[in-house]
Amino acid sequence: MITGTTSNGNVSAVITDKFRTAAAEQNLQLQNVAYTLDVRKVNLTKIGAATVTLTIPPLWVEQHGGKNSVKIARISEETGIPELLNTRYMGRDPKGNLIFRGDSPDGTSIFGMLTAKATVEKMHEHAERAVQPQKCPYGVEPVENSDTVCLDRHERAVEHDMVGK
Repeated sequence: MITGTTSNGNVSAVITDKFRTAAAEQNLQLQNVAYTLDVRKVNLTKIGAATVTLTIPPLWVEQHGGKNSVKIARISEETGIPELLNTRYMGRDPKGNLIFRGDSPDGTSIFGMLTAKATVEKMHEHAERAVQPQKCPYGVEPVENSDTVCLDRHERAVEHDMVGK
C-alpha cells in the first residue's frame, strides 16, 4: 500500500533547507514552497520509478515567478537526499489549477511544489550566446521570451501544445 499526506503552507525548516540544497545544486535559488506531499510505502518492498502530478492555483504561480519557475522537488524516503525532478507544465485541470508533472526515478518520498529562480552564475552562464529571433511557420505564433518554441494555434490547441522551430 502507498499512503500520502499533504502539508500546505507550513513546511518545516529542515525540509525547506533540503529543497534549498537541491535548488542550489542546479544553480537555482529557492523562492517559495507551496506545499509538500509525503508519499510512503507501507508493507511493500522496493518500488520503482514514479510519476508525480501536482496542481497549484494559477494566482500562486503568478505571484511566485511564473510557470517556468515551478519545480517539483523530492527528498528520498531511504537516504534523505534531496533533488529537483524534471518538471513539466501539463495544462489546467477542470477547476483551472495548473498541472505540473515530475518524474521520480527512485519512487516514493516527500515531494514539494516550489518555485526557484536562476542564480546570477546561472544567468551569466550563456551570456555570450547571441540569440537571433526566428520566424515561426505560417499559422504558428511565437512564444514571448523564447527563441526555440512556438505555440500551435489550431482550433483544438490548449496552452501546452507546442511545436519546435
